[in-house]
Amino acid sequence: MRSDMACGSTIGPLTASKIGVSTVDIGVPTLGMHSIRELAGAEDAGALCRVVTAFYTR
Repeated sequence: MRSDMACGSTIGPLTASKIGVSTVDIGVPTLGMHSIRELAGAEDAGALCRVVTAFYTR
């Protein structure tokens, strides 16, 4: 795999197409995924948890 070639996707599109249920594929933003220096914000996981909790409690 070269850096100028397209890579894979998440399991979201595959799941959405197979189970027939409206699907949203979300996650913590990541810079340089699969590189030797993959980065994410330290507060992003907590923020995602709060968003998902708020969504499902309403």
